Amino acid sequence: TVLMGPIDLGHGPDAVVTQMKISPSQEHHFVVTADSLGRFRVHSLRVVAKRDAPKDGVGSRLSVTANFTSNFSLPVSTPKLELTTLLPVERAEKMYFAAGD
Repeated sequence: TVLMGPIDLGHGPDAVVTQMKISPSQEHHFVVTADSLGRFRVHSLRVVAKRDAPKDGVGSRLSVTANFTSNFSLPVSTPKLELTTLLPVERAEKMYFAAGD
């Protein structure tokens, strides 16, 4: 079973993904990633469980589709900020992202 493969999240070749968080609620399905340059990318997820006739002992499948939703970044500063914490927060049906160094 492959849970996550080598996919391009869009951060670019000059950055390393350092944080990844999933949505904390049942209503919003997303993954947010942050990189070593202080850039964030949000991908919405659509997850569908399908039941099939059993083949080789497997009777159901999980299909996941990801779509790019938004991006944002930390402000440029001196000295350079190093992201150590990322927290998605739902408030009044809106998603907010708290980040800290």
